[in-house]
Amino acid sequence: MNKIILVTGAILVLGGALFLWQIGLPGYTGSVPYVEEVEEASIFERILSGNGTQKAVLEPVDESNSRGLGYRFVQDGTMLHAVAARMEDPLEGTVYEGWLVQPEPLRFFSTGVLEKNEQGEWVLEFESQEEYPSYTRVMITREFMVDETPEAHILEGDLF
Repeated sequence: MNKIILVTGAILVLGGALFLWQIGLPGYTGSVPYVEEVEEASIFERILSGNGTQKAVLEPVDESNSRGLGYRFVQDGTMLHAVAARMEDPLEGTVYEGWLVQPEPLRFFSTGVLEKNEQGEWVLEFESQEEYPSYTRVMITREFMVDETPEAHILEGDLF
């Protein structure tokens, strides 16, 4: 019985010493151990892992063979929106711009300029503290000037 108590006590002392050695002693001013930073998930990752994500199949409204998908996810008062599309490179001096549209009464706002990723897709990520529940259409335009007025419509689709 005494051996069991002695072994248990030794294990506790060694375990405590190991614990203190790993976290450092109180008042120790040496260097802090390296802690790997956790990168925040991208808007795409947060949208695709969310329950209740809305999706829009984006179809061409011009003569192109463009295609894409738009997403919206709302949680805790924050709206996340993303687009991924296969489109030809825009004409020189133009960019692709994303929009969320309220069909009735007609209202819209820009969600930003799309950028081409390493996979050759045109992508956009947008986050807002407003939910915009009545903005149910996703639109992509080709713009000569990035302003508050949409120009040449390329892709459109409704969120469902």
